[in-house]
Amino acid sequence: MEAERRNQLKAVSQMALAVFAAESRDGLSDAILGKLPEVVAHDKSMLTWNMPEFLTDGGRRVCSRTLSAKDIARYEDRFFRHDYTAWYLNMPEVRVYRDSDLVSAEHMQQSLIFNEWVQPMGMHHVCGAVFRVRGKMVGDIVLFRAETEGDFSDDELFLLDLVTSQVETRVALFPLRNADAVGDWRNILTEREREVALLAATDRGVRDIADDLGISYGTVR
Repeated sequence: MEAERRNQLKAVSQMALAVFAAESRDGLSDAILGKLPEVVAHDKSMLTWNMPEFLTDGGRRVCSRTLSAKDIARYEDRFFRHDYTAWYLNMPEVRVYRDSDLVSAEHMQQSLIFNEWVQPMGMHHVCGAVFRVRGKMVGDIVLFRAETEGDFSDDELFLLDLVTSQVETRVALFPLRNADAVGDWRNILTEREREVALLAATDRGVRDIADDLGISYGTVR
């Protein structure tokens, strides 16, 4: 079990490197979709961005390597505004979730989105994460599994939460389109601050980070 956890955290660290190396939204999408299967096993995924404050082309965009263009179009056209998790995702404290914690199996299996979108894709179990920067939702990712693969575990949601921190930190490093519009604050970190943020996103403790970088615990905090 200990070896398995070390491998999981190693995968999280490797994903952090890919996430922080991304220099654009498309690069960040590639890092997430390419590395996340090594952290949390899943059959299909759907990544959505909506961050006009950061990018000229930062409007709503859906990315996937496993869903067909037709599947995405059906969700956007028919199910996007009728998703039974929509009410929950709009709550500011939400980061990661599992559909089976939000609705009963009976309610889920009677829902339009499950019967006409999730199930026809051969999927059954669903979990996801919401990305927020300064309180604003900038994106989310949904993971799907076939029924035979079993539901997502608490440990997997914990790992997904670590990944969420990485993504939120990286998005916060994108320069604002109009920095003056948000006052004197500038969304720029020093090289050392970037190093601290990278290690923190991999769930390293304050003491471990300080020892790795040769700085005081207070500086890390």
